[in-house]
Amino acid sequence: MQKKKEQRDKLKASKGDAAASTPAKSKSKSTGFASHLRSPWALLLVAVAAVPVIGPLVWGPKGPALKVLPIERVPLEAMTVERFLSDFSAQKPVVITGAWAADGWRPEEMANDCPLAKVRTFEHDDSSVEWGKLKQVGVENLQDYVKVHFARNAADRPRPRLYGFEISLKFHCPQKLEGMRIPGFLTEDAFHLATNRTGLGWPSVLVGPEGSETGLHIDTHRLPFWIAVAGDQARALKRFRIFPHDDRGLLKYGRPSAKANYLFDFNPWTPNLKLYPLIADSFAWETEMRSGDLLYIPGGSPHAVQNLADNAGISMNYLDLKTFPDFVKKATPSSPLYHVLKGAGVSMIDELEARRNSGKAMSYFEFAGVRDCQDFCEVHRATMDEGKRPAGLAAYCDVS
Repeated sequence: MQKKKEQRDKLKASKGDAAASTPAKSKSKSTGFASHLRSPWALLLVAVAAVPVIGPLVWGPKGPALKVLPIERVPLEAMTVERFLSDFSAQKPVVITGAWAADGWRPEEMANDCPLAKVRTFEHDDSSVEWGKLKQVGVENLQDYVKVHFARNAADRPRPRLYGFEISLKFHCPQKLEGMRIPGFLTEDAFHLATNRTGLGWPSVLVGPEGSETGLHIDTHRLPFWIAVAGDQARALKRFRIFPHDDRGLLKYGRPSAKANYLFDFNPWTPNLKLYPLIADSFAWETEMRSGDLLYIPGGSPHAVQNLADNAGISMNYLDLKTFPDFVKKATPSSPLYHVLKGAGVSMIDELEARRNSGKAMSYFEFAGVRDCQDFCEVHRATMDEGKRPAGLAAYCDVS
């Protein structure tokens, strides 16, 4: 009996030692990781960390927002052919500063120098199924249009604001071509070489009063283009927003259109990401152009424009060596430009390569391959002899 009692006492003593060696549970907060997770802020951080990063998605005050990047600005003297081809051509837009002599190109100066020019006028309308969400209002004499829509007193200007374009210089005001100089990295154009030096409708001029705009669009045949602007030196003139040319996801929010080339459903400035969520996976470039700036935009890039102040834009769509292979693959016999280039031959490619290798700036006449104004008129005589007789061209070449 005594022996059993001693065994029970030993068992109690061993349990007491075990209890004494185990720390008692504290009612105070633990400093371990698990206790940190009880904090609502910590839980939020963990939740955010668990969300995968998707492309360039950013967050605005009201949730996901489109990421907008500034367009690189490069002084004219710093842009070489090599740099343009390696960093920008067929890749991304770039603004060349100091690339255009603005004198003589402002809207009032254009109207004064081009008394016979006609301009088509367009109203921006989000419901439009036409190119750039525009509706044509009419055709006016350039001088009359500028007098009314560029009135010095803004209160005297009619609404809606009407955008005027495109004025083909070779038809409406050839004399302006004499003072045009094209940077060396933009002198390749298959169209001028394949059309017996006449070119197509470019270069052209767009005259935009403050408050006019074009909606999101892709240029005809997905061609690259450049645009230079002239206006008040003290103000930003145009705002461009440009989406990547190779972002196929954006095309889901639109459809091809015979009247608009491609008709987009979303507003490029304030896209509704709930209705169009893939836009949050993309991004856009944006810039505000000033007088003397020149903007290059790769072919196929969806873009929209707002005119922040009165300006004239001098623009040219073109086909260079870098764009040529893709254009040839996609051109079909139903395209007018297909027949322009058909049978052009190796000599055209050789000339484009020679221009690239020289890298020198050209006057427009050099660019077009004509010697002087007399040669220009001879080249365009067929146009005048076909009964079209554009008034500006006829007056310039003294054709009655």
